[in-house]
Amino acid sequence: MAQIVGVYQTAHTPFCYRRPEDWNRTRSTRPIRGDVPMDDLEANQRKYARVQHGFAVLRQKLAEARPDVIVIFGDDQLECFDFSNYPAFSIYVGEAFEGFLPLVQGPVGGMQPQGRTRARLNGHPQLAVALLTGLMKRGFDPAFCMDMPKPEVGIGHAFMNPAYSLTDLRTPIVPVLINCFYAPQPTAARCYQLGRAVREIVAEYPESSRVALIGSGGLWHTPQMQDAWLNESFDEALLGHMAKGDIGAMA
Repeated sequence: MAQIVGVYQTAHTPFCYRRPEDWNRTRSTRPIRGDVPMDDLEANQRKYARVQHGFAVLRQKLAEARPDVIVIFGDDQLECFDFSNYPAFSIYVGEAFEGFLPLVQGPVGGMQPQGRTRARLNGHPQLAVALLTGLMKRGFDPAFCMDMPKPEVGIGHAFMNPAYSLTDLRTPIVPVLINCFYAPQPTAARCYQLGRAVREIVAEYPESSRVALIGSGGLWHTPQMQDAWLNESFDEALLGHMAKGDIGAMA
């Protein structure tokens, strides 16, 4: 039977891959509320170093877990879907998928800088179909993709960025796409239920596979919105629940 050998969470924001010297310049192009603090370069450099250290720790822990397949839960920001068809949940069941690796402007996880390149990664149709059918049996109605809905764009950065930062780009990946971005979204409680269902399905999967799960996302997120701001108390509450492993309280 399959077993879950690790659960990891990571941010996928492009800021993680940009030089800290560019952070404030990029922020200044957005309509941020006036009372939002702006860090100086030294603070940004310290934060950037913490981010890279975090990537390195997660990358090492994932490698030590030796997964045979990785399931990544991430949002879709109009990369695969648009408003002609926007499912709440979708599972990619194809043999392989493509997408753009992050535009890296500095070393990440000890890796060398590189430009924005397109990569082809292996899927895992067997586990993907098991997740799809298992969720259907448990009262969910996910969509599915056998190929990339928008081949010119590929799978979005919610999947390609953590794949680049944490994996060897060779281990098969099952993308689970969640509409976290555009109303009406599935509730946090529904996503929590889906996660519990996935754990059951993996435990029932007949192959003796080692499965790692990655949650790709962020916290309070209002990019380029008028009067955008950071709700730090909301973020701290979520992180506190996460630190205690109380995901039900998070939801």
